[in-house]
Amino acid sequence: MPFTCTLLPSIIFLVRVGRLDECWLLTCLLTLLFTSYDTDPVKRKVSPDFYGYIPDDGIARLLLLACMTLNSALLLLVRAFRAAMLVLANKRYFVAYWAGDMALYLLQKVVRGDFQYLLPIDGSFGLIASLMARVLAKTITDFTGFIR
Repeated sequence: MPFTCTLLPSIIFLVRVGRLDECWLLTCLLTLLFTSYDTDPVKRKVSPDFYGYIPDDGIARLLLLACMTLNSALLLLVRAFRAAMLVLANKRYFVAYWAGDMALYLLQKVVRGDFQYLLPIDGSFGLIASLMARVLAKTITDFTGFIR
């Protein structure tokens, strides 16, 4: 949440002056990062079921990279604009939206039986650690575009 609060004035400024090239730069870098991670021959050999969604054909790879970049940019901009507009309208609207979004996310994790995080901690401390890890991870991925 603190990262988001420091990012909102920048987003509002970018919207007002019409400079969105930083978003495109971030999404291009993220796309290249995920592409290089997925096309690593060692990772594809070790775990072919997980790696390999990016095809080896040049035209198909270029088309997928363009679609990934466009999709990432649009998703990041939609989240950023929504947060910026809610903060401009009333900061309580943003807090209510963020809390509701987080509550639905956590409820979905509980219903699916996926709430316990990858930490081997049992008991109430494990639940608290899982809650903190889930909230932190969702906040970071929602407002930066980085996938865990």
